[in-house]
Amino acid sequence: MAKKTVRVAVWEYRNAEGKRRLAYFGDSVDLTEDEIVRGDAVDAFGTDEPEVVEPDEDPDTETDSDVVAEPAALPAESVRRPRSTATVEKWVEYAKAVGIPAADIEAMDNKDDIIAAVQLVEATEAAAEVKE
Repeated sequence: MAKKTVRVAVWEYRNAEGKRRLAYFGDSVDLTEDEIVRGDAVDAFGTDEPEVVEPDEDPDTETDSDVVAEPAALPAESVRRPRSTATVEKWVEYAKAVGIPAADIEAMDNKDDIIAAVQLVEATEAAAEVKE
């Protein structure tokens, strides 16, 4: 019997008595020769040495993937985005704060329409920020 370390999330094997067992990533288990052959066939043991990946470029060099987009500009600090369960009045106030014209808000049938319009404005602002 030889001891092997499991390098997959879960692996089912048979112990020396023939009983089925489960081993989890990182577990060291005693295995028969047949189980070692079966485990090697599915690469259940991997390598004992972790793979070292060298960076391709200078870490001080900034790439496009390193740039994080700033969040969209929020309306005045006194007006916070209301919860979806807030009253229509609060959503109307917030919609005006994000720049939706009052006439457009009045033309909307219900709170869900106002919320959808606000989400559209926020998504548009966020997309514009990302493009810059």
